[in-house]
Amino acid sequence: SGKSKKRKTAPSDEADDSQKFSSLKDQLSEKIIRSHNDKYRSKSLLDQHKEEVAKKQALADPRDQPAWKPFDRDTDLSFRRSSASTTDKLVKSSTELNSRFGSSSQKFL
Repeated sequence: SGKSKKRKTAPSDEADDSQKFSSLKDQLSEKIIRSHNDKYRSKSLLDQHKEEVAKKQALADPRDQPAWKPFDRDTDLSFRRSSASTTDKLVKSSTELNSRFGSSSQKFL
């Protein structure tokens, strides 16, 4: 018959073209915004802080920083042992306190 058939584009092809266009447009916008921010805006406080910390770490000598040591129960939980006379003084001063509201004769520790 004498009718010519025109080829129609599929809707999915049109959608792909519009997505490509929008992604190109988004990429161009992102590039323009990034160049504007780099040129006219200062760095954020977080970026400035990170740079300062990185500089300090680069300049710091690793020998100056104390090395990490594992937990040792004996040394970390030890306390100074007092002499017998000091212990006796503490016991005597504690016996002078007869109640919760009592006071000792000693004004200062």
